[in-house]
Amino acid sequence: MKKFITRILLFCLLFSTAIILTFIVSSKIVNKKANFKISADSKYLILGHSHAECALNDSLLTNFKNVAASGELYFYIYTKFQEILIQNPQIEVVFIEFTNTNIKKSKEKLISSNNHVYWYYPSYSPFMNVKDQMFLLKHNPFGFIDAFCIATRKNTHRVQTSNYDFTNKIGGYLSLKRNKIDSLLAAHKKSPVEAEKEISDVETNYLEKILSYCEKHQKKVYLIRSPQHPSLPILANEKIFQKVLKKITSNRDIQFLDFNRFPLKNSEYADLDHLNYKGATLFSKWLNDLIFKKGLLQSKDKQKLIQDNMIPHIVASYRNSSK
Repeated sequence: MKKFITRILLFCLLFSTAIILTFIVSSKIVNKKANFKISADSKYLILGHSHAECALNDSLLTNFKNVAASGELYFYIYTKFQEILIQNPQIEVVFIEFTNTNIKKSKEKLISSNNHVYWYYPSYSPFMNVKDQMFLLKHNPFGFIDAFCIATRKNTHRVQTSNYDFTNKIGGYLSLKRNKIDSLLAAHKKSPVEAEKEISDVETNYLEKILSYCEKHQKKVYLIRSPQHPSLPILANEKIFQKVLKKITSNRDIQFLDFNRFPLKNSEYADLDHLNYKGATLFSKWLNDLIFKKGLLQSKDKQKLIQDNMIPHIVASYRNSSK
C-alpha cells in the first residue's frame, strides 16, 4: 500500500512538472512571437471596459483604435496595454475610461473570480509577470489551477498551429442594438438599488501603473468618462469618485475629460450603463469634431469646451445629420 501511494504521488509530481514545463516553454514562445499590431494610422488608443467599448465607435473617430473590452479590469488591461504599446510606437495619445464603476470594492473579488480568470488569464498569461500570477493563485487557488491548465493547452495549440495573432483578442467597438431603458427605470423605481461606496485599492493601483507606463514611454494620456444614464445607481458614489480622481491625477500631468452629462435620449441608451449604436454614432461623431475641428486636445480649458458643446441644440444637429 505504501509503495502504491508513493507511486501515485510520484506520478502526480511528474505530471505536474510536465504541465509547468510545457506552460513555461509555450508561454515564452507565444510571448516572443505574439502579434498585437494595429493599423499604422492609429495614433489614438482607447482602453477600458464595456462603457468605452459600446460608446466609442472608432470607425467614426479619425485615427482611433478602440481596444476596450466588456468586463475588462485594470488588472488585465495593464498586461494587454504594455504589449500593444511595445508593438505600436505610432500611438501618441491614450484615452483610459475611468468611471464610477471602476472604483467599486467588489472589483477586487471580480479580479480573481472563476469567470474572469477563465476568460482573461488563458489569453494574457504569457505576458503576465510572476507577481500578478501569484496574486491570482493566492486569491483563487482552485480557479487559478484550472485556468493555468486551460492556458497551457491554449498556448500549446498556438505553438502547434503557429497562430500568434492577438489582434482579435484585444477588444474593440461593440454595437448594441437593444434598448431596455424603460423596463430598467421601472424596475429601479420599484426596487431602488443602493450604490456601492467602498473603494477598490487594487484596481486604482493598477490604473496608476498604466498611467506610469504611459509617462515612462512619453505618451500623452487622458482619463475619460463616457455618457451614462442619469438614473444609473452607481452615480450615488460621485463624491467618492471625485476624491479618488483627485488623488490619482494629483502630481501628474493628466486631465479628466468628462462626458457623463452628454445629452442623449432614452432611445439612445442600451441600458443605464451603455449606449446603443444610435447613441454611440451620435457621441462618436460629436467627439470627432470636438477633437479635430474644435481643437479639444489643444484647448487650455478642455472641460469648458466640452460643456459649451454639450448644449442640447448643438448635439441635436448631429442627431439630425445621422438620420
